[in-house]
Amino acid sequence: MIRRLAWSVAGVAAGLVLALVLLVAVEAFSAVVHPFPPGFGQTPGLTPEQQQAELCAHVERYPAWVLAVVVPMWSLSAGLSTSLATRLGGSGSGWVLRMALFAAVLSNVAMLPYPGWFRGMAVVGVSLATFWNGWSISRFVRRESSGT
Repeated sequence: MIRRLAWSVAGVAAGLVLALVLLVAVEAFSAVVHPFPPGFGQTPGLTPEQQQAELCAHVERYPAWVLAVVVPMWSLSAGLSTSLATRLGGSGSGWVLRMALFAAVLSNVAMLPYPGWFRGMAVVGVSLATFWNGWSISRFVRRESSGT
């Protein structure tokens, strides 16, 4: 019982770490191809609302091709992360991470002024990647544990 719980927690933790590492890589790519303007975030005395407005202005200027490349990168990151969580901790771990990543994507696209097509593609892409990978890995884990 304790061992299974430990593997479940380890699965979620490992999947979350992988998701964060891959997200940093996607953000690094984004920063290279669409860097922040000079002086971004360095104006002293900005209120949180003004900081949010500055970030929103930057997001509104994203070229469409960058957003189009980011969707499969986010999807792949989410799919690999949930696969790892499911493989290590079982289907429960995969579901916990899947729901956390889904909530994160919904939050991201709700808070920032992305174009509508990107919002839809990001939510659908991440959902399909996590659910398909979770389902296929869960089937593999069940087949492997039953010995067939």
